[in-house]
Amino acid sequence: PADAAGGVIPFVTPAAGPNVACVSLWKNYPAELVFRLAGRGRELAILFIGVTNPMQSRVENGRFTVEYANGGSAAVSLVNPLNFDDWLVAATQRENPTVYFSDRNHAILQRIALDQARDPVALRVQAVANEVIIGIIGVCIGG
Repeated sequence: PADAAGGVIPFVTPAAGPNVACVSLWKNYPAELVFRLAGRGRELAILFIGVTNPMQSRVENGRFTVEYANGGSAAVSLVNPLNFDDWLVAATQRENPTVYFSDRNHAILQRIALDQARDPVALRVQAVANEVIIGIIGVCIGG
């Protein structure tokens, strides 16, 4: 995926083995995950996929929260079909860039502006709605 200046965002994933971390309210997944962050930048870029359905439209499906060293935070709600949709069908969300893997399968690139005066220390990913899965493919601080 490209950054705001048209450059490539340097997401790193393993060449082999598990490469997606998922959250869900289903019992076979954790309801939330916390990814430790290091460094500063203008934005946090999150490449992710989702599983959702029409019954979860127009309600919060999940949440990304950036936590800062001083205890403050900034959150983004994932709402189908505004900024979140199902990766197994053609994209319906329009607020974020879409990265296609095939004609229908895709990921979503969520950007979160960071507070330049504070150190981001964690990204908390939470499942909020039933029958939803959020899969994190990559996280990058940039800009």
